[in-house]
Amino acid sequence: AVIRNKIKRRMREAVRSVLSDLNQGLDIAVIALSDTQNRDFQDIKKTISSFFKKIKILRKDKKI
Repeated sequence: AVIRNKIKRRMREAVRSVLSDLNQGLDIAVIALSDTQNRDFQDIKKTISSFFKKIKILRKDKKI
């Protein structure tokens, strides 16, 4: 449970860091894959930001 909670905290904070740059009115579910436990916070944040850019849910006037 310790590892699972650590991953949840890291992912929650990574999403929170880009939350203000997302388009309004979205519900987002983020699911961790098994290799997430081997990644540090910066890598998780970079991956989440890249994915949000790829699916184009970031506001156009913001750059991360």
